[in-house]
Amino acid sequence: MQSLDSLIGTIPTDRLNAGLVWLQRLVRNPSNPDVALSYLRSFDSDLHVELVRKLKSDPEGRRLLQERPRLDARSLRVDELARQPSGTLGHALARYFREQHVQPFVSRAPIQDDVDYVANRLRETHDLWHVLTGYGTYPTGEVELQAFSYGNLGNLSSLVFLSYVPGVDTSKGIESLPGWLGDAYRRGRACRPLMGVHWEDHWGTPLAELREELCKPVRNEPRYDRTTP
Repeated sequence: MQSLDSLIGTIPTDRLNAGLVWLQRLVRNPSNPDVALSYLRSFDSDLHVELVRKLKSDPEGRRLLQERPRLDARSLRVDELARQPSGTLGHALARYFREQHVQPFVSRAPIQDDVDYVANRLRETHDLWHVLTGYGTYPTGEVELQAFSYGNLGNLSSLVFLSYVPGVDTSKGIESLPGWLGDAYRRGRACRPLMGVHWEDHWGTPLAELREELCKPVRNEPRYDRTTP
């Protein structure tokens, strides 16, 4: 089991310093997609390259890279999603945006290659992962989703984020954490790798069915305002 210090030691100093600066800015302005993307790139650049390699080895992944569908504000039609049947992924995502009073991301980052696309796709699917997992948005649910993401992706950005959460000790790695946070991490590991999912194929799929197919189902209907695990 690697410690956080040993993992951070693999990052070049310039990227590490930049990542910590972007993290501070992200804490102050969590809704800025460009700040979030810069933070992810600082810590997860190597992971993005590896994810591209894995996607190219899978038929669905290759289609994703070829078509490059977007979930940003220019591509996602929330009103159309809301017309999907109740209980489907599309309807649940539209309800999430409505209840959270948020809009799909608007990012100015150019997509020049597959690595750019993967980095943007991960940022754009953040809200969708909230819906899929049922983890809330504030405050506990965001922490749970970061633990889940680290389990599913192995992304250092999530582990660094968690290390700044009061009362969370990641010095020995999140694998050692007991209770609800460890449960979220283990759930992420047990799920199919979600980066390669072509979500646009599933707007009309029942959310419960999709959870059963991709992940261990949550116990209760997702509540995006919950503050306790």
